[in-house]
Amino acid sequence: MMLDHMLSPDVSNVKLASRSFARTALPDCFWRCRFDPGHEFEHVFEVRNRQQRSFDWHNLYLLLKQRPEAAVYTEVPLSWPAQCLQNRGRIWKFLSSLQSLLVTKTPQCCGQAIESPYEHGKKPRRTNWCTASRMLVKPGYLFRADCRPLRIRETHVPERITSVSMHLIELEGRKYISGIDFRHVRLRNSSRAWVGYVQDTETVKISTRCFANSESISNLRGFVVAMTTEGLRGIQLMFENGQTSQWVGEHDGIPKQRIIMETRGSSHLQVVVDALKIVSFSISTLKRNGAMGAIDASIRPGIFAGMYAYDPNKVFWLPDLPPQGAFLNGLRTDDFEINRDRKPYTMALFGGENGEYLSHLRQVVIWMCGSHVQGIEFVYESGKHAPPLRILGVHSATLTVHKQQKKFEFDINGPGGERISEVTRYNSHWAKLVGLSIRTNHGILLEHHLHDPEQTVEQLGTWGSDIIGLYGLEDPSGITGLGLVSKDLGTA
Repeated sequence: MMLDHMLSPDVSNVKLASRSFARTALPDCFWRCRFDPGHEFEHVFEVRNRQQRSFDWHNLYLLLKQRPEAAVYTEVPLSWPAQCLQNRGRIWKFLSSLQSLLVTKTPQCCGQAIESPYEHGKKPRRTNWCTASRMLVKPGYLFRADCRPLRIRETHVPERITSVSMHLIELEGRKYISGIDFRHVRLRNSSRAWVGYVQDTETVKISTRCFANSESISNLRGFVVAMTTEGLRGIQLMFENGQTSQWVGEHDGIPKQRIIMETRGSSHLQVVVDALKIVSFSISTLKRNGAMGAIDASIRPGIFAGMYAYDPNKVFWLPDLPPQGAFLNGLRTDDFEINRDRKPYTMALFGGENGEYLSHLRQVVIWMCGSHVQGIEFVYESGKHAPPLRILGVHSATLTVHKQQKKFEFDINGPGGERISEVTRYNSHWAKLVGLSIRTNHGILLEHHLHDPEQTVEQLGTWGSDIIGLYGLEDPSGITGLGLVSKDLGTA
């Protein structure tokens, strides 16, 4: 019965959603399954020898749920006191996670082996790579978080792809991408190219024929990856006709980066894996002799292929990628050097993706702690259709009470057509934001900054006609590397 495999909270939700189901009595086998592995009382081992016998499982379930101390007096020999059973349940949660990890069998790592500190293989390809990776710990260094790369695998990304299969693995309740399998048309036959750990546990297949226009097959244009410091959590395919596939894996609230295949024809995909999952994802771009390889970009903490470029596709973004047609002003080479641990840039689109919120903007709030800007909030007019609060940095509700914290409010008449037209940032050492100057199209200047002779002053130019957002690196001590998001809105 399907109910036997459902968790108790899920069954409760179904009862709330369905009136007819709410009136249906749950069978005895449902309550018996509450003591099976994977359910809330799997740690009560004493009842396992009664699984095939007639017994009031519902009553035992309620006793353990409401009055654990009374369950020891049932006909089931629960010789342990209630407190011991509760402690056993807490310990069993940790042991279950360890057990699932121990029984996980590492499959063969597919793809062309590339030479790494832990493995012999082919010499790294001398080409340029666009790499998405977070904090990877090189050999000889201890670590408590992040991950250590063990193997490097490479394969070609064919032109005429018919389907792409993503292989996933679950660790501590979180899903990761462990391998990728490309199927493509080659000389009238179906062939495949794969890389990483091709698991048999969970596979999600994406057919590229669903995204083709006139032709039966649409070529890949790139990928959007969602990645934490533990590895690749989600992936989305981009096609040459502008369409995108559904997400595979998890992506909500996870830093994202866009990987574009610059070369026409077959490109190369290189992944770095730890013992279970993909931790670095690279696509070959235009060839340049002597350029940094993906292996250098992956296993050296803080070094990555985009350090000497201004390309926003070479950094991670939160909560989502910059909108299409937007310009990012202020993303500089030294900002890349500051961001050595690959933190994501956080973007606050106070104007919306297409400027739809600009006419609702009422106030800009700057939070200072000492000499550093900790947060910037954008407040809108109240009403039924008011946009949600846009925040860059620390939220005012999360700020702790401190005598050095100060709040500065600046009013803006968004409904009256007032718009932010110019922004100047005041930076201390390492581009830490210590002040801000905002000028509007009504000629009003809103500014707050300290008069420090060592600070640098930089007016952020705009390539687009309208400023619709700010972005920067968030840190508990303040905002770093502030930049603008602008877009040509025309008369919108």
